[in-house]
Amino acid sequence: MRDAAFALFDRLVFGSVLPAPGPSDIESINLAAHDARDDEQSRYRDFIYLMMGTVDTKVSALLTHISLIIAALVFIYSSKAGVSGMFKNMIMVEIVAYLILTVFCLRCIRMTIRLSSGSAASENDALAIELYKRRATYNWTSNVTVAVTVATIFTLVLGSVFGL
Repeated sequence: MRDAAFALFDRLVFGSVLPAPGPSDIESINLAAHDARDDEQSRYRDFIYLMMGTVDTKVSALLTHISLIIAALVFIYSSKAGVSGMFKNMIMVEIVAYLILTVFCLRCIRMTIRLSSGSAASENDALAIELYKRRATYNWTSNVTVAVTVATIFTLVLGSVFGL
């Protein structure tokens, strides 16, 4: 079930919102692991898992930021003192945007993919594709989070200055 959800997410997102991984993307990851040769599978996989761990750390920090902003926005949204309709609507849109970004973050920190019992080269390609997808998803999510955070600050400043 979980793998099906991630597969659906990947089909919806890669190719429409994010670029789908191509052969050059896999090759660039393989070149980054230049010291891991085909006969040294454990070194190649160690490199890939190290890179995935780096992405996980960055995504965890981003997810913490998103969670704190959602909590603050929900607090402001639910306060009864002087929050008008337009301001509430703007906050609700921002809450929904952050919730969507949360889904993208969760895609980045999924458990490692199941490797087939095929050849080592195909398993390495599967790992490289997964690393590419995590990095691309993180980069996009990070950029959009900055934009939504700037919009949130703008909304909160407008709300406090104009008493919305």
